[in-house]
Amino acid sequence: ANGSGRFVKRLEGVTLEGPIVVSRGALIVPQGRVPPMLFRRSFGESLGALDGGGGSFVVLLSNERIVHGPGNKTGWITYSDQASREKIAAHNNGRALVSDGVYSYVLTHTTLSAIDLKTQAEKWRASCEDGMALIGAGDVLFVGRADDVAAYDAGDGRLLWSHEVDGRASGLAAAGGQLYVSTDVGGIYSFTPSAKAVAPRQDAADASPSQQQAELDRLATIQEEPEE
Repeated sequence: ANGSGRFVKRLEGVTLEGPIVVSRGALIVPQGRVPPMLFRRSFGESLGALDGGGGSFVVLLSNERIVHGPGNKTGWITYSDQASREKIAAHNNGRALVSDGVYSYVLTHTTLSAIDLKTQAEKWRASCEDGMALIGAGDVLFVGRADDVAAYDAGDGRLLWSHEVDGRASGLAAAGGQLYVSTDVGGIYSFTPSAKAVAPRQDAADASPSQQQAELDRLATIQEEPEE
């Protein structure tokens, strides 16, 4: 199977778990309770493991630095240098992270925050209790929590919308203008933008009560389909 542009690498003594992330020169693979492994992209040669704790996700930032987590027990998110594989920084109690190339958005046990990738300065921080899953879609951050899902403005951290779900919302996906949520009790929910969301956005302090409600109603539940 080896040849130009392809290879097979047999591995022993590793516990590869989670989606593979591809950088310009490496394959980065989570290992669950132990740090992610790096492999040379061209031939699959092992480049060793990262510093820091384990994790089930890996994010490659625009500056080629690697973020992985959450760490074991209480959790943390680790920033690493790809070339040296050394730990650079960490967020304590981190659970999830997404990045748009300018900011990284970090979910902890109690907060959601935006951090400038160049300066590492915090742009904003919002209260967010018991968040467990995070995705970004356009200018909105969606957080899955116990018994509900919430949407925050990526620009300033304002809570825009929330809706109850049955169970822990641990799976989030956005596609075709819709939000899909799966929970640990087997439910799958689909949300679609409300017609009220077409109104121009403005600062909450300047908005009338009806305009504020339109902002909060940016998503609405899709009608449930009857079981067959």
